[in-house]
Amino acid sequence: AAAAAAAAAAMMDDPRARYSSKTRIGNWNEEQKLEEEKIKKYLEKKAKGELMINKIHRNMHGSLKTASLTYSKDGKIRFGDNIMLYSAKTEGVLSVDITDRDSGSIEAYAVTTSTLTKGPVARNVFTIIPHKGDKKNKVGDYLTFGTKFVLKVNPLLTKKDLKLASIPLSPMEFSKISKRQLVLMSVDGSADILFKAQFKDVSKRFEMEGLPVPANAEVVIVHNRTGKNLCTDKIQYHNDFGTEYEVCCDTLTNANRSYTLTHEKSGKVTSDNNAKEPLSQNFWAFLTASNPATETAQKVDSDAR
Repeated sequence: AAAAAAAAAAMMDDPRARYSSKTRIGNWNEEQKLEEEKIKKYLEKKAKGELMINKIHRNMHGSLKTASLTYSKDGKIRFGDNIMLYSAKTEGVLSVDITDRDSGSIEAYAVTTSTLTKGPVARNVFTIIPHKGDKKNKVGDYLTFGTKFVLKVNPLLTKKDLKLASIPLSPMEFSKISKRQLVLMSVDGSADILFKAQFKDVSKRFEMEGLPVPANAEVVIVHNRTGKNLCTDKIQYHNDFGTEYEVCCDTLTNANRSYTLTHEKSGKVTSDNNAKEPLSQNFWAFLTASNPATETAQKVDSDAR
């Protein structure tokens, strides 16, 4: 017994037998295996290009491909034109993020107004087309005030049949930040994809109805089903591209009573056209190429109708 006690004491005095920070405790083996598994999965994703940074890079590369705008010789917009949609409020252009998918049952993607990209690229150039039920208008005809149209995504961005849509406001459907009427790029083919342009000055809308929509001039764009105006404000929306601005549908008007009385006195507002003046959040412009030399032919999909 004495010999055993002496041997135990000698072992305790041996520095190699003492507890230290290098001593493994707990589920050290399981933790090591988990760490090795994480590294293995990371290397597999890296080899296949499935890392988040790879996805963001591919999104950037595809979305920022140079696209073409239509040159308008007479300064008017036609069905089939490739345009950018400019916001007077944010000074940005309507843009799609093809990786920011909506959580709803219908496949759809987020739209914003962006000041980050100045030139025409795949994510911010759209084609104006007639809707399927339109037997009167065809590609090449003038887009006129009050005529329904569809805004189709650029095929350089995706081959999916995406069109600008707005879903009526409900407890289940609303914009992510402002909680207003939701606007998306959607595969939906219902009446939610129909819009029409109105003249900016409410006192002249009636007389402008049916006339061609001018290019590069501010107009109001109305969602046909709900009657709400396409709207954007400096409400920040963060995505892979940076900080952009939310797009929704909402009719914002000047609530100043003195403004209305002044226009009634001058005869600009009467009982026939008593609509209130919209605010800059509702002002948009169809931007076209400034020079015919910069325009490159981009075939309009004949199946888009």
